[in-house]
Amino acid sequence: MSSIEGVAGVEVDFGDKTAFVTMQAGRTLTRSQCETAFSDTRYKVLRFEAKSGTPSAGPGT
Repeated sequence: MSSIEGVAGVEVDFGDKTAFVTMQAGRTLTRSQCETAFSDTRYKVLRFEAKSGTPSAGPGT
């Protein structure tokens, strides 16, 4: 995944069989990009959820 331009970080949970990819501000990731990145591995993209927005700093900030 780090070979995809704009990827800021990847968290993998092998127990849950999930990966969470964080993109740089203003960048997006498509399912097709994920599938291409994993094409030469034993892993597959079974589910893809795109989330947008920025985290809130909390109340009063």
